[in-house]
Amino acid sequence: MKIVICVTLLCVAGVSSVQELSGLVNGSVEIPTAVKNGGTLSYNKNIIVDITNGKVSVVGAEFAGRIKWNSRTGVLSISDLQMEDAGDYEVQADNQRSEYQLTVYKRQTQSLWGKNVQVALQ
Repeated sequence: MKIVICVTLLCVAGVSSVQELSGLVNGSVEIPTAVKNGGTLSYNKNIIVDITNGKVSVVGAEFAGRIKWNSRTGVLSISDLQMEDAGDYEVQADNQRSEYQLTVYKRQTQSLWGKNVQVALQ
């Protein structure tokens, strides 16, 4: 009984709550979990980036040329955001798992009483 409780607590301790991220179409977003010694980035449960021995492999073709890894800070960023990029992301690095929910908004310019106003729409 004690073993089961300890294992359960260890599993729960390694999982963080989902953090919200947002960005604009054609903009960029940083995923704040540092990947220093290797790890993966998954999008909707599919691995799209693998970092091993300081080398980055972008597996997801739809993200090719748009994911950057800062080897000094370990931060991953996605540029040229598209509406299709919205979804669930997960970083696994250094025996830790971090989960994110990305929302992407469209920038719209609307005329309001003769003035152009920019708003972000989901």
